[in-house]
Amino acid sequence: MIQFPVPVTVRSVDVAMVRGALPQPIRFGNWLMTYRDFALVRVSVEEGADGFAFTLTRNGPVTEAVRILRDSYVGRTVDSPGTAFTQAWSTNPMSLSSGVGLRALSLVDLALWDAATRTAGVSVVEVLGGRPGPVPVTAIAGYPPTMEPDGVRRQVGALWEAGWRRFKMPVSATWQETYDRLAAARDAAPSAMLALDAAWTFRTVSEAVEFCEGLPVDLEWFEDMFLPGDAAETAALRRAVDIPIAVGDEQGGSYYPEALLQAGAVDVVRLDATCMGGVTRFVEMAGKVRQASVSLSPHMNAHVHASLLNGLGIADVAVEWGVPGSGVDPFADSLRQPVVKDGYMEPLGEGPGFGTLVNPAWLACQEVDDPEGLVASLGG
Repeated sequence: MIQFPVPVTVRSVDVAMVRGALPQPIRFGNWLMTYRDFALVRVSVEEGADGFAFTLTRNGPVTEAVRILRDSYVGRTVDSPGTAFTQAWSTNPMSLSSGVGLRALSLVDLALWDAATRTAGVSVVEVLGGRPGPVPVTAIAGYPPTMEPDGVRRQVGALWEAGWRRFKMPVSATWQETYDRLAAARDAAPSAMLALDAAWTFRTVSEAVEFCEGLPVDLEWFEDMFLPGDAAETAALRRAVDIPIAVGDEQGGSYYPEALLQAGAVDVVRLDATCMGGVTRFVEMAGKVRQASVSLSPHMNAHVHASLLNGLGIADVAVEWGVPGSGVDPFADSLRQPVVKDGYMEPLGEGPGFGTLVNPAWLACQEVDDPEGLVASLGG
């Protein structure tokens, strides 16, 4: 069991909702996004440090779920974060095993890790037993999905010239638009890794197979085709196509990723510490995936995931970074941006904990629901 360098006593757990404006609406089938809502959590400890974590709410009541979790943490002295996580989880296993509840628990776990390691003046990387180093990085390109092929070609071409070598694109409104955009990306970067995010828009295996048969480019993987929950359906698609299958963005839950692994449903398991169980569950899940000889891929949140990969000594797995200003992740856009050289992101090198996870000046300009005054207390 991983131990904190020094025990810490939780003084308070605060949360706010931050609404990040999008430059243009993002649509995937019936799912329309006109903004991105984030839950921001601060854990303060008696020893003096504050720790932070943030993630997308996906329009769920994440802030309320964090407030319910307070009683499981405030006033508790913690030396083993895994023990604290399990004790909090066990207070309401049904609500906290998946979905909004697990997302809230993940944020508190991450913020507690940040606070405890800051208190000790060390990084999360060091506590996990690793050392900072470059990691591969993937640009989440082609946003919004309405971007014309010429725009995709220019964007990917510029990123390639800047040192990016891996790209992931979202599906568009029609198959032909998706094909055209993928072809444009391939034109701009003929030797790049290129993956496709289906954003849960397919409904049957036969439909997804037909789509794959028309693809104009080879893909590194095809991601999140179906609505979450049916491992057998995903396994059937994997058997029917030659493209590697990636699944898992923000799903998590008590049987994740075991159900996918046991069904032989995936080539790439997607992990996200901000909604699948914080540091505690990420370490466990990454170990299971590696033992199963299946690839893993973190979902967004590169400021956190780069630290976790470095800490676990995983050097061959790419983090994801949304192109700034494209609407993928307005919160992360406000933080330190990567230095990329030939496909690798240099260590962010921002000191203890997870580094800087809040930009008060940016927060001060956003629409917030902040009844506890968390954002206001940061100034900016």
